[in-house]
Formats: sequence, structure tokens, C-alpha cells
Amino acid sequence: MLIFLPMVKRSLVLTAILFGLIVWSCEDLEDCAGVVGGDSVCGCMDSTATNYDSTATSDDGSCEYDTAPPTVIITTTFSGSVYEIVAISVMVSDDVGIMKTELWIDGVATGVIDDTEPYLLLWNTTSYNDSTDYVIVIRAYDTSGNTTDSDPLTLTVDNSLAVPSSVQLYPVTYQDDTFMISWSQNDDDDLLSYNLYESMSEGGTAIDETSSGMELIYTTNTRDDTTFTVTGISPGEERYYQVMVSDTLGLTSNSNIESGIGSLISLWANTYDYMGYSDWGNSVIEVSDGYWALGVMNGQKRLMKTDLEGNLILDRYDLGYGYGNQILESSDGSLYVFGGSNFPNSGDYQMTIQKLDNGGNVIWGSYFDDDSWGYGGLLSQNDETIIYGEKDGYGVVYTHNDSMEWELVVSDESMDRVKGMVEIENGGGYYIAFSKDYETKIIKTDNSFSEVEDITISGYCRSISLAGDGNLLITLQMGENEHKVAKLDPSTGQDIWAETATGLYNSFQLGTNYFALGHSESGALFLKLDEDGSVITSTTFGSGILSGYSLTSDGGIIITGTTSYWNDEQSDTPLYKTNLSGELGATFSLVQGSGQLLRMDNSRDSNLIPVQINKKQSD
Repeated sequence: MLIFLPMVKRSLVLTAILFGLIVWSCEDLEDCAGVVGGDSVCGCMDSTATNYDSTATSDDGSCEYDTAPPTVIITTTFSGSVYEIVAISVMVSDDVGIMKTELWIDGVATGVIDDTEPYLLLWNTTSYNDSTDYVIVIRAYDTSGNTTDSDPLTLTVDNSLAVPSSVQLYPVTYQDDTFMISWSQNDDDDLLSYNLYESMSEGGTAIDETSSGMELIYTTNTRDDTTFTVTGISPGEERYYQVMVSDTLGLTSNSNIESGIGSLISLWANTYDYMGYSDWGNSVIEVSDGYWALGVMNGQKRLMKTDLEGNLILDRYDLGYGYGNQILESSDGSLYVFGGSNFPNSGDYQMTIQKLDNGGNVIWGSYFDDDSWGYGGLLSQNDETIIYGEKDGYGVVYTHNDSMEWELVVSDESMDRVKGMVEIENGGGYYIAFSKDYETKIIKTDNSFSEVEDITISGYCRSISLAGDGNLLITLQMGENEHKVAKLDPSTGQDIWAETATGLYNSFQLGTNYFALGHSESGALFLKLDEDGSVITSTTFGSGILSGYSLTSDGGIIITGTTSYWNDEQSDTPLYKTNLSGELGATFSLVQGSGQLLRMDNSRDSNLIPVQINKKQSD
């Protein structure tokens, strides 16, 4: 039976059929993961893969992986042993990316890494054995976990080369029950501290506190803090001191050991005359049982010895014609006497050195057989001395040994004479002062006497010494009646400070104070200056001139010179035993010399042993 629907109803039925067909078709479709009607996002879900897709919800097996390792090359070159912190630079590359670089030593990871370009690894060698070879490898890691080692590099560790520069502990001085202790400044970039040690007995060192009895009494991290005072010292008490320098890596070095004796300084003044002749003391030193003084008397070398209270023990004039300029005690207790000799009727002058035993007896004598002047000085260097003065009108420096051999090591024909020489601490070489007219050239050399640099300054050098901070202390004659003492920067030639006077002939530093000796219109002049060069004390010791000095074991100063200015008809050699304030005790009566005045013939003094000079050396 046929049923005819109205037109509206027929349309609704067709729509419903069509919708059903669509719904059935959608529900039957699969997503990329094969899920009917699913909404998966297919891709590489392995985060270690190079094509990792963070949006993927279904892994489609498309992951690709980095299997190529990085490349790594050590770019730092090394020569000799390494020490302290060793910087190792490397060049690393990878087609994907670098995660980090790491230092390996002898097949063991050190934990020293760098994950930022440019790659630099810092190896602290201070915990490794000295004089030992180590195999160095830098391992590079890429972001995929691949690794590559650099070519191995063998390095030798020697941290003995890296210990901090030691400081010089100056002689301990005693005053008012107090030890004044001072040392030179350390200028290393990695300085950490000064550590002052004290011991009540001899033989200890700061290295081993337990066994030596050394006790740490002071520490400072300030570079220019180089002084310390110890109070409560009893008369007769002796203590020993040493300064240990520490750097930021924990490496250390020790200074020399100095002792201090709590004794009251003996103060006195004495003059020593011989038969009314004019004489002058140029040099004085302290030995264990007294003082030796050297100078000139009526054209003869004069050598005196006194006890510690100034009483004359020996007074002799048999060392030859000429002048004695400097006396020095060697390590074995013998004496070196340096100056010049002139021989009657010859008109010749020669630099002369003599070696004496500790009783003042001549062991040997040697002269430089050429036109030369001993108005210089000498330094002791084990079994060798360094002598400086003038030859043929220009400044020279020679070495001289116990075989009486002379060797020219430095000369400057543009300058008249070498007037001063000082050894730089810690094997740094020498400063040598050449002078001509009112000009001084200071040459710095290495230990082999090869010139490093030089500066030229105004003034004629009278003395030169090394200040505690590495600068120079110099005494200069600027004009006929104008002298100055100055602390000088040797790299620029500029004065750090300066003090002027009518006449100054010597200067030195003790602790934080500076001292200058000479003369003024009022008489023999003693100046004490503070660390900035300002005068603290200005004292005159009667008439005359102060020239030579030596520091004494009881914290005082022994000084010589002459009692009258050189234009006066007659003068005597004085010895002044003073404290750091320039105070003197009672003045003694004049002492008649007991030495024997000897004459020499033109064949030269029998005590002078002629030495044949290699003319190539003396040119």
C-alpha cells in the first residue's frame, strides 16, 4: 500500500538520514596513531634525539640521533715546569652543541670543568708532588652525551718555583725594654700575610713550630705593615725572630733569623790621635769583641781596633801608603781591607785589597796594576769580593777572589767613578751608582752583571743603599755646599722624598726611620728622619764630619769620621757610640796611637803581593 507523505515531512526524513550517514563516517576515521576518532600528535618523543618534538603525544619512530663526538684541542703551550695555578685553554667544536669540558689527570677526573666558551680550565697544582710528571687530558662532552679526549699532554709540577718571595728581617734593636722588629716589603701579587715568629732559644724555624719552639706572635694581611714591637724585655734577655710570608695558595717562605738582646746601650765618644798627624776614619764594623776602624793618617792606611767600650786594642799603620776606604768581615772571621795605594816617587795610584786574619795580620795583599783609584767600596760574596772604583778615569766594577784574580764585570767610560753599589734582595741583581761632576747614572744589572736598565739623576753620589720597600736611599752632593738624602724610585729616578743639608756623606734605614751622616756649619751632623723623610732629630757631635757607620748588636750605631774639616791643619779619628736618638755618653780623653809608622821603598810594600792582570780584562 502506497502512503503519500506531505512535502514537509518528506524533507525532514531525508535530513535525518543524511546526518546519520555523516556521523557514522566520522566515527569510523583513524588518527596518526591508528586510533579511530583519535587526536594523537605523532613525532619523535625522545628528548635525546636531534629531532625531538616536544608537542608530540605519540612516537612515530622517526627519531634521529647524534653519534658524532666533539673535537677538542689544547691550545696553551708550555715550556719548563708548571706551578701554582695553571691555565689550560682549549678549542672545542661539535655539530650539535657542547655541554662542558673537564680536566683529567693521570686518568682521573678532577672535577675542574668549564661549560662556557671560550673554554679555560684552571689547575691548582699546589696539592701535587713536585718534580713529578702528570698526564693531562681535557675531555669534551657534547649535548648528546658523546665525549672526546684531547691528545695527552705531560707536564712537570715544581711548586718550589712558586713560593712567595722571602723578606729580609732587619737587625732587632732594643730601647726602653722594647724590641723593635722590622722587615722588608713583599711585592708579590698573591701575598696573603706576614707571620712573625718568636723563639726563646736559638735553632728554631717558623716552618716547624712544634719542634723548634717558635711561636706565632703577630699576623698581618697589610702589605706595608712591616714593623712590630715586643715589650717587656728584661736586660740581658735574648730572643729570636723570623718572618714567614704566606700567599693565597698556601705556599710559604721564611726570612732570615735575627736575635735581639735586651741590653742597655753603651754610649760613649772617643778620639784617637797619633803624634799630631791629621787622620780620617772612613769605615767601621762591629765584631764579636769590639770594633775595627779603617782610614788614613798622614798618607798611610790606618787600622784600629777597640773593645766594646772604645778602649784601644790595636793601632797600626803598616798596611802601606795610601788610604783605607772600607773594611768588611767575611763569614770565616777574616777581614777584607779595600782602598788605594800610592807608591813614593812613582805618582801612581792603584786599587788595593788586602785580606787580614781576625787579629789584623796580613794574609795576602793584591793591587790592580794600572792607574786606578779605590775611592769606592766592596761587597762580600762568599769566597769572592766585588770591588768598585775608578780605572783610567772611568767607573769600573771588578770581582776578586782568594787566588787574587781580578775580573772586570761592569764599566762605563762616560762616568768618572763608581761611588756605590748595592745587592738587590732575593737574587734580583745589583744597583750600581756611577758619578761624574754633579751627575749620577744608576745601572741595574742581573746577577751576571748584565745591564737591565739605567737612569740618570742630578747630583754626585756619596752613598747608596736599598730601602726596605725596594726603593733606593741615596746621598747626593748637589753643589759645593748643598747635599741631600733622598728616597728614590729606581724605575723613574724621581724622589719620593728628600731632605737637604750643607754636607751629607752617608745614609741608611733602620726600621721605619732613616738616618743621614755628614756635617753642618755647627759641626758633625747626625740626622734622624721619619718614614716620610721629615727630620725627627738633628744633632751635632762637636766639630768635624761623620762618614762611616755600622749598626751594633745592642741596638746602637757606631760612627767614625774626622774631628775637623779637611781644610784644618790637624784632625783626629773619632768613634761615636750612639743610640737611635743621636745621644752620646761621656767623651774620653785623646788617645795616643800605639802603632808603628813604617816606610816603604819604591818596590812597594812587602805586604802587597803583585798580581799579574790579564790586560784583556782590564781594558
